[in-house]
Amino acid sequence: MGHIITATGQKADDTKIKAIVDMPTPEDKQSLQRLLGMTKFLAQYIPNEASLTAPLRQLLKKDIAWQWCPHHSAALQTLKSILTQAPVLRYYDHKQPLTLQADSSKDGLGACLLQDGRPVCYASRALTDTEKRYAQIEKELLAIVFSVKRFHQYVYGRPVTVQSDHKPLEVITRKPLSKAPAQLQGMLLQLQRYDLNVTYTPGKHMYIADTLSRATASRDGDNINENPCDERVVYALGATDALSEETLSQLKRATAADSVSQAVCEKHETGWPTKKKSLDKKLHSYWQVKDNISTENDIVMVGDKIIIPEGFRSVILEKLHLAHQGVQRTKAKARKVLYWPGMGQDIETMVEKCVQCQQLQPKHQAEPLIPHQVPELRWMKVGADIFELHGQSYLLLVDYLTKYPEVLNLSDKTAYTVIEKMKSVFARHGIPREIVITYHSPAMR
Repeated sequence: MGHIITATGQKADDTKIKAIVDMPTPEDKQSLQRLLGMTKFLAQYIPNEASLTAPLRQLLKKDIAWQWCPHHSAALQTLKSILTQAPVLRYYDHKQPLTLQADSSKDGLGACLLQDGRPVCYASRALTDTEKRYAQIEKELLAIVFSVKRFHQYVYGRPVTVQSDHKPLEVITRKPLSKAPAQLQGMLLQLQRYDLNVTYTPGKHMYIADTLSRATASRDGDNINENPCDERVVYALGATDALSEETLSQLKRATAADSVSQAVCEKHETGWPTKKKSLDKKLHSYWQVKDNISTENDIVMVGDKIIIPEGFRSVILEKLHLAHQGVQRTKAKARKVLYWPGMGQDIETMVEKCVQCQQLQPKHQAEPLIPHQVPELRWMKVGADIFELHGQSYLLLVDYLTKYPEVLNLSDKTAYTVIEKMKSVFARHGIPREIVITYHSPAMR
């Protein structure tokens, strides 16, 4: 079957590993498919197999021309190197505590089920094109959902410690479902059937995640931005070219120099008071989001959103509005990944003061008022309208000369009822020559 059963656990068959290691560089899509097919057979021994093979699988797409590049060779060599060190998977013990490590990279999801520090099984899959556009917190939660579903037969009905290197998840998973961010509620609902304790574990202590990050770097051969905050700022501003490394450095310096941001960090580390009134007034606006606050690489976060210090908001507002998209679109773009108290009002003020936006804004010319000629006799000209008060409909008739009103109760707003009510009034005052209608309903047409 391609697996070796030993006294200590299960390992990959050396002949299967050798077949892949000795395989020459693929020359076409068919040979690459054979290679990936054999790799998939041994996927349970390879941490994050889906992420490691992502560049190779790109070549199998119908709209991609075959062109073997250096980063494909790097991915293949990394894969072969990991296979030669394929671990021995220990046997599952229903008496031992379970630890689940789940992680997400830019290309895939990875998971490992551990007992007593040794792997029981690995799992991984690639992210879809849609999932690649998720916010980082959504990817990390998706990794947990994927891992518990893949290891359902092991984790269902048992308490499981889930290790994640994304700190906001530790707080969010402890909240009632209704208090969680709307975009996460669907995935959190899928986790309700499991007994999970999500804990924050720094990446350096999650060896699978660490292996993934190193493998990804060697695979791509590029300097990958390891700061998810930086990626989120780029995404929010919608223009990578406009956001230089210097701008990111300025953001971090502004955060360090901002007294409110530093006070928020201090409360996050030392603990928030039990009552809002015990808090410094300058921090009151952060009270509602205090449980979601975290820090990453000298930047303060609320969930998956970056808190922009006051002194740097003008810079961010300027970059947000580079495309002059208007108030609502600018707000929507900012609210996905940015946060500061009063952000919506600041965006409105900025757009209102933007000269270019005001010049391009369509001019809505008000309709001119049309004067009415004053009639010579009473009830020669009558204005008619229908209005509602406390859930009841009424017909209003007003004489244009004397301003005398007649108000009649309507059982309904059908044309028949309105006409009958008008007849009762005109029987007393006479039939007018002109009726001015202001209520545009079928009954008044």
